[in-house]
Amino acid sequence: MNFSVTISYNASTLTIEEEYIAINEQDTQRQILYENILRLENGSGGRRTSRLYYIQDYPFPDYRLTKEYVDIGADEETHIQLQKSLSEKIKIATARPRKLSVFVNPIGGQRRGKQICDHVVVPIFTLAGIEVDVTVSERSGHGKEFAETYDFKSVDGLVILGGDGTISEIFNSLMRKTQSDAGVYLNDHNTTLQKMELPIGIIPAGTGNGLVSILHGCKDVMTSTLHIVKGRKKCCNVTGSYNDGDLIGYGVFIAAYGLFVDLADDVHRFRWLKIFRIIAVPFYYMFLKKLREINVDITYESLDGILHHSKEDNIDCQGKQKKRLINLLALSYDLDFEDYHKDKQPEKKDQFDLLDYTPCSRFDLMKHFYNLLHLTKEHLDSVNFISHNKVKAFNLEVTDDKNPSEQEQNLRYNIDGEIYNIKTPNLYVKLHPRCYNVYSSYTGPLRWS
Repeated sequence: MNFSVTISYNASTLTIEEEYIAINEQDTQRQILYENILRLENGSGGRRTSRLYYIQDYPFPDYRLTKEYVDIGADEETHIQLQKSLSEKIKIATARPRKLSVFVNPIGGQRRGKQICDHVVVPIFTLAGIEVDVTVSERSGHGKEFAETYDFKSVDGLVILGGDGTISEIFNSLMRKTQSDAGVYLNDHNTTLQKMELPIGIIPAGTGNGLVSILHGCKDVMTSTLHIVKGRKKCCNVTGSYNDGDLIGYGVFIAAYGLFVDLADDVHRFRWLKIFRIIAVPFYYMFLKKLREINVDITYESLDGILHHSKEDNIDCQGKQKKRLINLLALSYDLDFEDYHKDKQPEKKDQFDLLDYTPCSRFDLMKHFYNLLHLTKEHLDSVNFISHNKVKAFNLEVTDDKNPSEQEQNLRYNIDGEIYNIKTPNLYVKLHPRCYNVYSSYTGPLRWS
């Protein structure tokens, strides 16, 4: 179907194709997918000049999405037909949500959550024809209460506007409720979890926002909002962490023991420093504080049941490796590497990446953390104090716990930046594949910043 229009006062043709609209402007043609069309805004008068808002994708190197527009001139009848055709195509060709619940943490990060919601998120959703129901957090624990009591059957999805802590609180409550409603026993790590059908959208308004970088390729508010508008979904894995047979919690980003627990704990304690604590606390650890070393027994469970050990590994008859660690980091996502071409990336399987950190120099550790922001396979292979394993589960037992000052520290565990108290320094962490859907159309490499 062709429409005679004007673009920038020049005669043009707009064609309704199966998957996109084509705008012919003199010697050039612009194609806009229906999932990228936000709205054709009404003009006025006999010869209307309407504004077509759409999403522009900038894949490399920033991986950002922006809101753009083009002014289209047409008579009233053409405008009505064009608007009707676009509306029908968007409904048929996209999975755009019609109504979303939005939960806002107003005090996370730089305390701009409510402002971001009012001035960016809601206007974009409204422009795209998406109805919103906004809930602003009023107290500690409000996210958990909201997740347990809100009627999610009345919406197509949930959008969380906050940091990693807010996401973890709401996600864990929703996962526990989903399993409880399905009669799944939470403390049995061998059980198959019920998939959470409610799609989740993540918009950064916290301090770390690590999960947003992985899902959307950057920490940009507009990009995250527009990914949700597109309506595409990814089915994601979670890690379940267990202590002495009891579920600690579910992780969507990281699980950590040792250094990353101590760091996160102090970042929480120094909240009065606001955003500066993200710089001050790591500086203190890298240059002034003595890093704890922990003796552990660790057992890896791989997909094929085969463990490939190096000659230096100290292994007992039960397959346990005895190690002295400063940090252990489990990533819920199977890593991509920016120095690998897309078609040479490792095949995605039901596994996750586990990094064991043995004692090293401060300089080497700082260099590693810098490179971790833009992770490459070359860097990971070159670091001799890190053991990198792809596993479906692992078991960790602390074997030397005699220092009274460290006993309390050994009973803390980090899931997605939130600190959990555990009963004994023994952990079992397992991947639960394809447990929830998240709004995202990002297809680039895994990015941390």
